[in-house]
Amino acid sequence: MAALQKQELERNKKKLEEKAKKEAERGIKKLLGDKASDEEAKNVTDSLLKKFF
Repeated sequence: MAALQKQELERNKKKLEEKAKKEAERGIKKLLGDKASDEEAKNVTDSLLKKFF
């Protein structure tokens, strides 16, 4: 039972991390506007989220 709960928590954690990443990318794109390419925004987002998670 505990193993199932742990697996479920891991799945939920991954879902939340993906959602946070998408929201952060969206915010960075809005903040930087046309100055940043999609790849640059993803790189900045990844570095920010690594600090949080």
